[in-house]
Amino acid sequence: PYKRVDLMLRAMAKLRDRFPSAELLVIGRGAARRELEALAKELGLGERTRFTGFVSDRERDTLLASCRASVCASPKEGWGLTVIESNALGTPVVATDAPGLRDSVRHGETGLLAPYADVPAFSAALARLLEQDAFALKMRRAAIEWSKRFDWERAADEMESAIEQALATERR
Repeated sequence: PYKRVDLMLRAMAKLRDRFPSAELLVIGRGAARRELEALAKELGLGERTRFTGFVSDRERDTLLASCRASVCASPKEGWGLTVIESNALGTPVVATDAPGLRDSVRHGETGLLAPYADVPAFSAALARLLEQDAFALKMRRAAIEWSKRFDWERAADEMESAIEQALATERR
């Protein structure tokens, strides 16, 4: 429920007629699945929405890489790991303009930000990515480049350097 998949469904329902071949993919499992499946049907998206349940990391990556956009409608995140994972696969993100997410999405470059729970804004952002091929391609390329900045080796090296600097300062 915290990920607010319902907002993504409601946003896509507004685009149902405009993009009749658009499919929705909900990756993962959670306690709200039955309610979300019912909502998808209620919104006329039942036949176009696939709930994968749990998938392996490899399958998740294959699925995300095949998507035109990834959606993260949470009210906040500590850090948008899902955003960076999507970007690393060349998938731009539509996310909530909220703590953690606004730090991981470069608005207009690697994804688009929308106010929390603003279904029309999420819908407009998704429409922009779905209908503007050149814009989506430009974002895909920028997303990959942005994601390269986030690497475990680099993070470990930076942490080691920060610790060494702190120790050197402490010794003085």
